Amino acid sequence: MTDPWPALQDLAELPDGGWVTPSGPERANTRSAARIGSHFRGQKDGRNPYGCAMQRIITRHFGDTMVADRKLICETHPHLDFDLQRIIGKLVWSDWLTLGECCSKIDHICGVPLAPHVAEQLHRLSLIRGTQATTAIEGNTLSEEQVQGIHDGSLKLPPSQAYMQREVENIIVAHNRILQGLGQPENLSVDFIRDLNRQVLKDLGGLLEDHVVPGEFSTKPHGVANYRAPRPEFLEALSVRFVETFGQRHEAEMASNIIRAVLAHLYFVWIHPFGDGNGRTGRLIEHYILVHSGVPTPAAHLLVHHYNKTRSLYQAELRKASDTGEALGFIRYALGGFADGLRSHIEVIQQHQLDVAWRDYIHERCPHKTETDKRRIDLMLTLPVEWINRRDIPLLSARMGAHYGLGTGARSKAMTRDINKLRELKLVETSGRNRVRARREIMLACPRPRTYTS
Repeated sequence: MTDPWPALQDLAELPDGGWVTPSGPERANTRSAARIGSHFRGQKDGRNPYGCAMQRIITRHFGDTMVADRKLICETHPHLDFDLQRIIGKLVWSDWLTLGECCSKIDHICGVPLAPHVAEQLHRLSLIRGTQATTAIEGNTLSEEQVQGIHDGSLKLPPSQAYMQREVENIIVAHNRILQGLGQPENLSVDFIRDLNRQVLKDLGGLLEDHVVPGEFSTKPHGVANYRAPRPEFLEALSVRFVETFGQRHEAEMASNIIRAVLAHLYFVWIHPFGDGNGRTGRLIEHYILVHSGVPTPAAHLLVHHYNKTRSLYQAELRKASDTGEALGFIRYALGGFADGLRSHIEVIQQHQLDVAWRDYIHERCPHKTETDKRRIDLMLTLPVEWINRRDIPLLSARMGAHYGLGTGARSKAMTRDINKLRELKLVETSGRNRVRARREIMLACPRPRTYTS
Protein backbone atom coordinates (compact mmCIF):
# COMPACT_ATOMS: atom_id res chain seq x y z
CA MET A 1 0.00 0.00 0.00
CA THR A 2 1.21 3.50 -0.79
CA ASP A 3 2.41 5.51 2.19
CA PRO A 4 -0.51 7.77 3.31
CA TRP A 5 1.66 10.41 4.95
CA PRO A 6 2.40 12.41 1.76
CA ALA A 7 -1.34 12.89 1.39
CA LEU A 8 -1.56 14.13 4.99
CA GLN A 9 1.28 16.55 4.34
CA ASP A 10 -0.51 17.84 1.26
CA LEU A 11 -3.74 18.13 3.25
CA ALA A 12 -2.04 20.40 5.76
CA GLU A 13 -1.49 22.93 2.96
CA LEU A 14 -5.20 23.14 2.09
CA PRO A 15 -7.04 26.37 2.95
CA ASP A 16 -10.17 26.23 5.14
CA GLY A 17 -13.09 24.68 3.33
CA GLY A 18 -10.91 22.64 0.99
CA TRP A 19 -12.60 19.76 -0.78
CA VAL A 20 -11.30 16.20 -0.42
CA THR A 21 -13.16 13.08 -1.61
CA PRO A 22 -12.08 9.60 -2.63
CA SER A 23 -13.31 10.25 -6.19
CA GLY A 24 -10.60 12.61 -7.33
CA PRO A 25 -9.68 16.29 -7.52
CA GLU A 26 -12.65 17.45 -9.63
CA ARG A 27 -13.27 20.46 -7.36
CA ALA A 28 -9.74 20.94 -6.12
CA ASN A 29 -8.63 24.55 -6.53
CA THR A 30 -5.11 24.37 -5.17
CA ARG A 31 -2.03 22.36 -6.03
CA SER A 32 -2.25 20.62 -2.64
CA ALA A 33 -5.84 19.57 -3.28
CA ALA A 34 -4.88 18.29 -6.70
CA ARG A 35 -2.07 16.23 -5.22
CA ILE A 36 -4.43 14.79 -2.60
CA GLY A 37 -6.84 13.94 -5.39
CA SER A 38 -4.09 11.97 -7.08
CA HIS A 39 -3.61 9.93 -3.90
CA PHE A 40 -7.24 8.83 -4.13
CA ARG A 41 -7.37 8.37 -7.89
CA GLY A 42 -9.06 5.13 -8.86
CA GLN A 43 -11.26 4.83 -5.75
CA LYS A 44 -14.40 5.76 -7.69
CA ASP A 45 -16.92 4.02 -5.44
CA GLY A 46 -15.38 5.06 -2.12
CA ARG A 47 -15.34 1.47 -0.87
CA ASN A 48 -11.74 0.67 -1.67
CA PRO A 49 -10.01 -0.34 1.61
CA TYR A 50 -7.14 2.05 0.93
CA GLY A 51 -9.52 4.94 0.25
CA CYS A 52 -11.54 4.22 3.40
CA ALA A 53 -8.34 3.88 5.43
CA MET A 54 -7.14 7.23 4.09
CA GLN A 55 -10.45 8.82 5.04
CA ARG A 56 -10.14 7.48 8.57
CA ILE A 57 -6.57 8.72 8.90
CA ILE A 58 -7.44 12.19 7.66
CA THR A 59 -10.54 12.36 9.85
CA ARG A 60 -8.58 11.26 12.91
CA HIS A 61 -5.89 13.90 12.42
CA PHE A 62 -8.15 16.69 11.18
CA GLY A 63 -11.40 15.93 13.01
CA ASP A 64 -13.13 19.27 12.50
CA THR A 65 -12.16 19.39 8.85
CA MET A 66 -13.53 15.85 8.36
CA VAL A 67 -13.23 14.52 4.82
CA ALA A 68 -15.75 16.80 3.22
CA ASP A 69 -16.69 20.39 2.64
CA ARG A 70 -17.73 21.57 6.10
CA LYS A 71 -19.57 24.56 4.76
CA LEU A 72 -21.78 22.42 2.51
CA ILE A 73 -22.70 20.00 5.32
CA CYS A 74 -23.51 22.91 7.65
CA GLU A 75 -25.72 24.47 4.99
CA THR A 76 -27.68 21.33 4.12
CA HIS A 77 -27.68 19.52 7.51
CA PRO A 78 -26.86 22.07 10.23
CA HIS A 79 -28.22 19.74 12.93
CA LEU A 80 -25.33 17.31 12.33
CA ASP A 81 -22.98 19.37 14.49
CA PHE A 82 -22.41 16.57 17.08
CA ASP A 83 -22.60 19.22 19.80
CA LEU A 84 -24.19 17.16 22.56
CA GLN A 85 -23.54 19.78 25.22
CA ARG A 86 -25.62 22.30 23.26
CA ILE A 87 -28.53 19.85 23.19
CA ILE A 88 -28.19 18.79 26.83
CA GLY A 89 -28.04 22.45 27.85
CA LYS A 90 -31.62 22.87 26.65
CA LEU A 91 -33.02 20.29 29.08
CA VAL A 92 -35.18 21.83 31.82
CA TRP A 93 -35.81 20.74 35.40
CA SER A 94 -38.71 18.42 34.46
CA ASP A 95 -36.45 16.60 31.97
CA TRP A 96 -33.84 16.07 34.66
CA LEU A 97 -36.50 14.79 37.07
CA THR A 98 -37.59 12.20 34.51
CA LEU A 99 -33.98 11.27 33.81
CA GLY A 100 -33.27 10.97 37.55
CA GLU A 101 -36.29 8.70 37.96
CA CYS A 102 -34.98 6.48 35.15
CA CYS A 103 -31.56 6.24 36.80
CA SER A 104 -33.10 5.46 40.20
CA LYS A 105 -35.31 2.71 38.79
CA ILE A 106 -32.40 1.19 36.88
CA ASP A 107 -30.42 1.03 40.13
CA HIS A 108 -33.44 -0.57 41.80
CA ILE A 109 -33.75 -3.23 39.09
CA CYS A 110 -30.02 -4.00 39.23
CA GLY A 111 -30.24 -4.73 42.98
CA VAL A 112 -33.39 -6.87 42.96
CA PRO A 113 -32.93 -10.53 43.99
CA LEU A 114 -34.80 -12.93 41.73
CA ALA A 115 -34.77 -16.69 41.39
CA PRO A 116 -32.53 -17.65 38.44
CA HIS A 117 -35.41 -19.17 36.46
CA VAL A 118 -37.50 -16.01 36.93
CA ALA A 119 -34.59 -13.78 35.84
CA GLU A 120 -34.02 -15.99 32.80
CA GLN A 121 -37.70 -15.78 31.94
CA LEU A 122 -37.60 -11.97 32.11
CA HIS A 123 -34.50 -11.81 29.88
CA ARG A 124 -36.06 -14.16 27.35
CA LEU A 125 -39.40 -12.35 27.30
CA SER A 126 -37.73 -8.95 26.91
CA LEU A 127 -35.67 -10.19 23.95
CA ILE A 128 -38.80 -11.54 22.27
CA ARG A 129 -40.74 -8.32 22.86
CA GLY A 130 -37.84 -6.12 21.76
CA THR A 131 -37.37 -8.14 18.58
CA GLN A 132 -41.06 -8.09 17.77
CA ALA A 133 -41.19 -4.34 18.41
CA THR A 134 -38.29 -3.25 16.20
CA THR A 135 -39.43 -5.42 13.28
CA ALA A 136 -43.07 -4.36 13.67
CA ILE A 137 -42.05 -0.71 13.33
CA GLU A 138 -40.77 -1.57 9.86
CA GLY A 139 -43.99 -3.36 8.87
CA ASN A 140 -43.40 -6.93 10.04
CA THR A 141 -46.81 -8.26 11.12
CA LEU A 142 -45.73 -11.28 13.18
CA SER A 143 -47.23 -11.41 16.67
CA GLU A 144 -45.32 -11.73 19.92
CA GLU A 145 -46.41 -15.38 20.15
CA GLN A 146 -45.05 -16.08 16.66
CA VAL A 147 -41.75 -14.35 17.46
CA GLN A 148 -41.54 -16.49 20.60
CA GLY A 149 -42.05 -19.59 18.47
CA ILE A 150 -39.25 -18.50 16.11
CA HIS A 151 -36.96 -17.81 19.07
CA ASP A 152 -37.69 -21.21 20.60
CA GLY A 153 -37.38 -23.01 17.26
CA SER A 154 -40.94 -24.35 17.43
CA LEU A 155 -42.39 -22.29 14.55
CA LYS A 156 -41.62 -22.40 10.86
CA LEU A 157 -43.69 -20.10 8.70
CA PRO A 158 -44.91 -20.94 5.18
CA PRO A 159 -42.76 -19.77 2.24
CA SER A 160 -44.92 -16.70 1.64
CA GLN A 161 -44.01 -15.41 5.13
CA ALA A 162 -40.44 -16.71 5.28
CA TYR A 163 -38.99 -13.22 4.78
CA MET A 164 -40.67 -12.04 8.02
CA GLN A 165 -39.17 -14.98 9.87
CA ARG A 166 -35.76 -14.08 8.46
CA GLU A 167 -36.16 -10.46 9.64
CA VAL A 168 -36.91 -11.68 13.15
CA GLU A 169 -34.04 -14.19 13.17
CA ASN A 170 -31.62 -11.49 12.01
CA ILE A 171 -32.55 -9.19 14.91
CA ILE A 172 -32.28 -12.03 17.46
CA VAL A 173 -28.76 -12.83 16.20
CA ALA A 174 -27.80 -9.13 16.32
CA HIS A 175 -29.01 -8.80 19.91
CA ASN A 176 -27.11 -11.92 20.95
CA ARG A 177 -23.98 -10.56 19.29
CA ILE A 178 -24.32 -7.38 21.36
CA LEU A 179 -24.65 -9.44 24.55
CA GLN A 180 -21.58 -11.49 23.68
CA GLY A 181 -19.49 -8.32 23.92
CA LEU A 182 -20.57 -7.50 27.48
CA GLY A 183 -17.71 -7.44 29.94
CA GLN A 184 -15.31 -6.34 27.23
CA PRO A 185 -14.26 -2.76 26.45
CA GLU A 186 -16.94 -0.92 24.51
CA ASN A 187 -16.01 -0.97 20.85
CA LEU A 188 -18.53 1.08 18.90
CA SER A 189 -16.76 1.39 15.57
CA VAL A 190 -17.70 2.00 11.96
CA ASP A 191 -16.90 -1.63 11.16
CA PHE A 192 -19.15 -2.82 14.00
CA ILE A 193 -22.01 -0.66 12.70
CA ARG A 194 -21.47 -2.06 9.22
CA ASP A 195 -21.66 -5.58 10.68
CA LEU A 196 -24.92 -4.75 12.46
CA ASN A 197 -26.51 -3.52 9.25
CA ARG A 198 -25.16 -6.52 7.36
CA GLN A 199 -26.81 -8.80 9.93
CA VAL A 200 -30.10 -6.84 9.85
CA LEU A 201 -30.37 -7.25 6.06
CA LYS A 202 -28.92 -10.77 5.81
CA ASP A 203 -30.70 -12.96 3.22
CA LEU A 204 -33.32 -10.28 2.52
CA GLY A 205 -32.13 -9.61 -1.02
CA GLY A 206 -35.58 -9.94 -2.52
CA LEU A 207 -36.80 -7.02 -0.40
CA LEU A 208 -33.89 -4.70 -1.18
CA GLU A 209 -33.44 -2.33 -4.08
CA ASP A 210 -30.70 -3.18 -6.55
CA HIS A 211 -28.31 -0.50 -5.31
CA VAL A 212 -28.54 -1.61 -1.64
CA VAL A 213 -25.58 -3.66 -0.39
CA PRO A 214 -25.95 -4.86 3.25
CA GLY A 215 -23.24 -3.34 5.43
CA GLU A 216 -22.12 -0.85 2.76
CA PHE A 217 -22.83 2.86 2.76
CA SER A 218 -25.30 4.12 0.20
CA THR A 219 -23.84 5.20 -3.12
CA LYS A 220 -26.98 7.06 -4.23
CA PRO A 221 -28.81 10.06 -2.74
CA HIS A 222 -31.55 8.74 -0.47
CA GLY A 223 -33.76 9.55 2.49
CA VAL A 224 -37.10 8.90 4.14
CA ALA A 225 -40.27 10.78 3.18
CA ASN A 226 -39.29 14.45 2.87
CA TYR A 227 -35.98 14.05 4.66
CA ARG A 228 -32.89 13.79 2.47
CA ALA A 229 -29.81 12.15 3.97
CA PRO A 230 -26.35 13.72 3.52
CA ARG A 231 -24.72 13.13 0.15
CA PRO A 232 -23.07 9.70 -0.25
CA GLU A 233 -19.53 11.14 -0.29
CA PHE A 234 -20.05 12.46 3.26
CA LEU A 235 -21.32 9.23 4.85
CA GLU A 236 -17.97 7.65 5.71
CA ALA A 237 -16.66 10.76 7.42
CA LEU A 238 -19.93 11.41 9.25
CA SER A 239 -19.94 7.80 10.48
CA VAL A 240 -16.40 8.19 11.82
CA ARG A 241 -17.47 11.36 13.61
CA PHE A 242 -20.53 9.50 14.90
CA VAL A 243 -18.51 6.76 16.63
CA GLU A 244 -16.05 9.31 18.00
CA THR A 245 -18.94 11.23 19.56
CA PHE A 246 -21.14 8.40 20.81
CA GLY A 247 -18.56 5.70 21.48
CA GLN A 248 -17.26 7.30 24.69
CA ARG A 249 -18.81 5.67 27.75
CA HIS A 250 -19.09 7.51 31.07
CA GLU A 251 -18.70 4.76 33.67
CA ALA A 252 -20.36 6.51 36.63
CA GLU A 253 -22.83 8.72 34.74
CA MET A 254 -25.94 6.71 33.91
CA ALA A 255 -27.88 9.87 33.04
CA SER A 256 -25.29 10.87 30.43
CA ASN A 257 -25.30 7.38 28.95
CA ILE A 258 -29.09 7.32 28.59
CA ILE A 259 -29.02 10.66 26.77
CA ARG A 260 -26.10 9.42 24.67
CA ALA A 261 -28.07 6.31 23.62
CA VAL A 262 -31.18 8.28 22.61
CA LEU A 263 -29.17 10.89 20.71
CA ALA A 264 -27.13 8.17 18.98
CA HIS A 265 -30.41 6.69 17.73
CA LEU A 266 -31.56 10.07 16.44
CA TYR A 267 -28.22 11.11 14.90
CA PHE A 268 -27.91 7.76 13.14
CA VAL A 269 -31.35 8.22 11.59
CA TRP A 270 -30.27 11.72 10.50
CA ILE A 271 -27.06 10.44 8.91
CA HIS A 272 -28.94 7.51 7.33
CA PRO A 273 -25.76 5.96 5.96
CA PHE A 274 -27.12 2.71 4.52
CA GLY A 275 -29.45 2.07 1.64
CA ASP A 276 -31.84 0.16 3.91
CA GLY A 277 -32.18 -1.00 7.52
CA ASN A 278 -31.17 2.33 9.09
CA GLY A 279 -34.04 2.35 11.60
CA ARG A 280 -33.35 -1.15 12.89
CA THR A 281 -29.60 -0.51 12.95
CA GLY A 282 -30.09 2.76 14.84
CA ARG A 283 -32.26 1.09 17.46
CA LEU A 284 -29.68 -1.68 17.85
CA ILE A 285 -26.98 0.96 18.44
CA GLU A 286 -29.21 2.57 21.07
CA HIS A 287 -29.62 -0.83 22.75
CA TYR A 288 -25.87 -1.49 22.50
CA ILE A 289 -25.03 1.76 24.30
CA LEU A 290 -27.58 1.10 27.04
CA VAL A 291 -26.44 -2.44 27.89
CA HIS A 292 -22.77 -1.46 27.72
CA SER A 293 -23.56 1.38 30.15
CA GLY A 294 -24.91 -1.02 32.75
CA VAL A 295 -28.63 -0.98 31.96
CA PRO A 296 -30.04 -4.52 32.56
CA THR A 297 -30.98 -6.13 29.27
CA PRO A 298 -34.73 -6.42 30.09
CA ALA A 299 -34.79 -2.68 30.81
CA ALA A 300 -32.71 -1.85 27.72
CA HIS A 301 -35.46 -3.29 25.50
CA LEU A 302 -38.07 -0.95 26.99
CA LEU A 303 -37.30 1.97 24.69
CA VAL A 304 -37.94 0.06 21.47
CA HIS A 305 -41.07 -1.41 23.04
CA HIS A 306 -42.22 2.16 23.73
CA TYR A 307 -41.48 3.19 20.13
CA ASN A 308 -43.61 0.35 18.82
CA LYS A 309 -46.52 0.89 21.23
CA THR A 310 -46.63 4.55 20.18
CA ARG A 311 -45.52 3.96 16.59
CA SER A 312 -47.42 6.89 15.06
CA LEU A 313 -46.01 9.29 17.64
CA TYR A 314 -42.52 7.77 17.24
CA GLN A 315 -42.56 8.40 13.51
CA ALA A 316 -44.03 11.88 14.02
CA GLU A 317 -41.29 12.81 16.52
CA LEU A 318 -38.60 11.53 14.15
CA ARG A 319 -40.10 13.56 11.29
CA LYS A 320 -40.35 16.65 13.46
CA ALA A 321 -36.74 16.29 14.61
CA SER A 322 -35.57 15.74 11.03
CA ASP A 323 -37.57 18.68 9.66
CA THR A 324 -36.47 21.12 12.36
CA GLY A 325 -33.06 19.72 13.28
CA GLU A 326 -34.13 19.99 16.93
CA ALA A 327 -33.53 16.95 19.15
CA LEU A 328 -35.22 18.10 22.37
CA GLY A 329 -38.72 16.87 21.50
CA PHE A 330 -37.49 13.38 20.62
CA ILE A 331 -35.46 13.20 23.85
CA ARG A 332 -38.50 14.08 25.94
CA TYR A 333 -40.65 11.58 24.07
CA ALA A 334 -38.09 8.81 24.59
CA LEU A 335 -37.41 9.59 28.26
CA GLY A 336 -41.12 9.70 29.10
CA GLY A 337 -41.70 6.29 27.55
CA PHE A 338 -38.56 4.88 29.17
CA ALA A 339 -39.72 6.02 32.61
CA ASP A 340 -43.18 4.50 32.06
CA GLY A 341 -41.61 1.23 30.93
CA LEU A 342 -39.32 1.08 33.95
CA ARG A 343 -42.25 1.63 36.32
CA SER A 344 -44.17 -1.23 34.71
CA HIS A 345 -41.08 -3.45 34.74
CA ILE A 346 -40.57 -2.84 38.46
CA GLU A 347 -44.22 -3.73 39.10
CA VAL A 348 -43.67 -7.06 37.32
CA ILE A 349 -40.57 -7.74 39.43
CA GLN A 350 -42.36 -6.76 42.64
CA GLN A 351 -45.21 -9.10 41.78
CA HIS A 352 -42.74 -11.99 41.38
CA GLN A 353 -41.18 -11.12 44.74
CA LEU A 354 -44.59 -10.88 46.40
CA ASP A 355 -45.58 -14.29 45.03
CA VAL A 356 -42.45 -15.86 46.51
CA ALA A 357 -42.83 -14.10 49.85
CA TRP A 358 -46.55 -14.95 50.06
CA ARG A 359 -45.90 -18.62 49.29
CA ASP A 360 -43.21 -18.82 51.96
CA TYR A 361 -45.42 -17.08 54.51
CA ILE A 362 -48.37 -19.41 53.84
CA HIS A 363 -46.20 -22.46 54.35
CA GLU A 364 -44.87 -20.93 57.55
CA ARG A 365 -48.30 -20.06 59.00
CA CYS A 366 -50.23 -23.15 57.93
CA PRO A 367 -49.50 -26.66 59.22
CA HIS A 368 -48.71 -29.36 56.63
CA LYS A 369 -49.57 -32.54 58.53
CA THR A 370 -52.90 -33.65 57.09
CA GLU A 371 -54.69 -33.63 53.76
CA THR A 372 -56.92 -30.89 55.15
CA ASP A 373 -53.85 -28.76 55.86
CA LYS A 374 -52.59 -29.23 52.31
CA ARG A 375 -56.04 -28.35 50.92
CA ARG A 376 -56.06 -25.10 52.88
CA ILE A 377 -52.58 -24.23 51.61
CA ASP A 378 -53.78 -24.81 48.03
CA LEU A 379 -56.76 -22.54 48.69
CA MET A 380 -54.57 -19.76 50.08
CA LEU A 381 -52.18 -19.91 47.14
CA THR A 382 -55.09 -19.77 44.69
CA LEU A 383 -57.37 -17.11 46.18
CA PRO A 384 -57.06 -13.69 44.47
CA VAL A 385 -56.56 -10.46 46.32
CA GLU A 386 -59.80 -9.09 44.83
CA TRP A 387 -63.20 -10.12 46.17
CA ILE A 388 -64.60 -13.38 44.81
CA ASN A 389 -67.86 -15.21 45.42
CA ARG A 390 -67.42 -18.51 47.25
CA ARG A 391 -69.34 -20.42 44.59
CA ASP A 392 -66.70 -19.39 42.02
CA ILE A 393 -63.76 -20.82 43.99
CA PRO A 394 -64.04 -24.30 42.36
CA LEU A 395 -63.65 -22.58 39.00
CA LEU A 396 -60.31 -20.96 39.87
CA SER A 397 -58.23 -24.04 39.02
CA ALA A 398 -58.44 -27.78 38.48
CA ARG A 399 -57.17 -28.35 42.04
CA MET A 400 -59.91 -26.15 43.49
CA GLY A 401 -62.47 -28.07 41.47
CA ALA A 402 -61.11 -31.35 42.79
CA HIS A 403 -61.16 -30.07 46.40
CA TYR A 404 -64.59 -28.41 46.45
CA GLY A 405 -66.53 -29.73 43.44
CA LEU A 406 -69.59 -27.56 42.80
CA GLY A 407 -69.44 -26.13 46.29
CA THR A 408 -72.49 -28.06 47.51
CA GLY A 409 -73.15 -30.62 50.23
CA ALA A 410 -70.18 -31.92 52.21
CA ARG A 411 -67.70 -30.14 49.99
CA SER A 412 -69.46 -26.83 50.66
CA LYS A 413 -69.09 -27.42 54.38
CA ALA A 414 -65.39 -28.25 53.90
CA MET A 415 -64.92 -24.94 52.06
CA THR A 416 -66.68 -23.06 54.88
CA ARG A 417 -64.50 -24.73 57.53
CA ASP A 418 -61.35 -23.97 55.54
CA ILE A 419 -62.27 -20.30 55.07
CA ASN A 420 -63.16 -19.91 58.75
CA LYS A 421 -59.83 -21.44 59.82
CA LEU A 422 -57.88 -19.21 57.42
CA ARG A 423 -59.78 -16.18 58.71
CA GLU A 424 -58.69 -17.07 62.24
CA LEU A 425 -55.09 -17.02 60.95
CA LYS A 426 -55.84 -13.56 59.46
CA LEU A 427 -54.91 -14.80 55.98
CA VAL A 428 -58.30 -14.13 54.37
CA GLU A 429 -61.00 -11.51 54.70
CA THR A 430 -64.73 -12.15 54.29
CA SER A 431 -67.66 -9.89 53.53
CA GLY A 432 -71.18 -11.10 54.31
CA ARG A 433 -71.80 -14.76 53.73
CA ASN A 434 -70.46 -15.19 50.22
CA ARG A 435 -67.47 -12.99 49.49
CA VAL A 436 -63.83 -13.76 50.32
CA ARG A 437 -60.38 -12.62 49.31
CA ALA A 438 -56.70 -13.21 50.21
CA ARG A 439 -55.04 -10.59 52.43
CA ARG A 440 -51.80 -10.36 50.49
CA GLU A 441 -51.35 -6.74 51.55
CA ILE A 442 -50.09 -7.95 54.92
CA MET A 443 -46.82 -8.76 53.13
CA LEU A 444 -46.24 -5.09 52.30
CA ALA A 445 -44.34 -3.09 54.88
CA CYS A 446 -45.96 0.21 53.83
CA PRO A 447 -49.06 -0.63 51.75
CA ARG A 448 -50.92 2.06 49.86
CA PRO A 449 -54.58 2.61 50.83
CA ARG A 450 -56.69 0.49 48.51
CA THR A 451 -60.38 0.16 47.69
CA TYR A 452 -61.59 -3.35 46.89
CA THR A 453 -64.46 -3.55 44.45
CA SER A 454 -66.90 -6.36 43.95
